[in-house]
This record gives sequence, structure tokens and C-alpha cells, in this order.
Amino acid sequence: MQLFVKSGDLHTLNVIGTETVADIKQKVAALESLSLPDIAMYCCGRPLEDNEVISMFAEEQSTLDVEVRLLGGNLAIVNSSLGLVQKRTSREWFVGLGLGLELGLGLGC
Repeated sequence: MQLFVKSGDLHTLNVIGTETVADIKQKVAALESLSLPDIAMYCCGRPLEDNEVISMFAEEQSTLDVEVRLLGGNLAIVNSSLGLVQKRTSREWFVGLGLGLELGLGLGC
């Protein structure tokens, strides 16, 4: 299965449907030189748990979003190509996602 992972850059990963979110986080941590405990992963705006199996929520060519957790409960959005780090509180981030998250609607994962 091919997945797109959007973190600092857009990565294409070939994964097996039986891999867990923790496995994907390890791959992303190696690609982006991030600390594993600092990575938060989302699919369609829904936070993913480390023990979830990829095939249970993602389809072929789904996009997973990666964020870096900051101390104090903030999230950082890293854009390594531009050298930017945008900081938002958790509330600001989720409000910024719009009605799709608030109503539980799919966002086209």
C-alpha cells in the first residue's frame, strides 16, 4: 500500500497493511530527523494511536499528516523547505480545521 505522509516535506511510503502507526512514525522520524515521542499523526483530522493498524483507517494513497508536539501542549507545523515553524495551541489548530472535524465528516483521506 502506498501512503503519502505530509510533515516538513511530502513523503511517499510503501507500507504493508499490517503495519502500525508506531511503525510509520519510526519511518517519518528517520526521514525528518525528529524525536519519536514528539510526533503526532493524523488521518482526516483524527488523531492516530500508536497501536492502530494502518489498514483499519487508511486506503491506498491516503495522506497522513504529521505534527511535532511542543512543550506546553502546543503543536508546531514544520515546513523545512521554507525554514518555517508555525506554532499554534491545540485549540487553535483544531478550530482551524473547520467544520469537517467538528461534525465528524470525512475530509477525503
